[in-house]
Amino acid sequence: MELSVDYLAVVANSTLRMMTPILLVTLAAAICTRVRIFNIAMEGTMLTGAFFSIVANYYTHNVFLSVLHCIPCSDYFIYGTDGHKCMFICFVDER
Repeated sequence: MELSVDYLAVVANSTLRMMTPILLVTLAAAICTRVRIFNIAMEGTMLTGAFFSIVANYYTHNVFLSVLHCIPCSDYFIYGTDGHKCMFICFVDER
């Protein structure tokens, strides 16, 4: 295998593309930790939104609609049907 500029560009592009969602969830966790809130459902919320976004993209063939579809599905995952936080597990540190 030859290390050409094209190969390194493809590797860098795929690395950034695959790493971005996890980095965004890590940034959200860092912000929550900074305000002393411990949220263990962030990655599950992200994965639920990504799954339903892919399903919406399969049926609509529209990226914009699939991103818009991810938001209510993630909210449904967090709040459920009764409006109470069912999957959003949050502990506030009282120091």
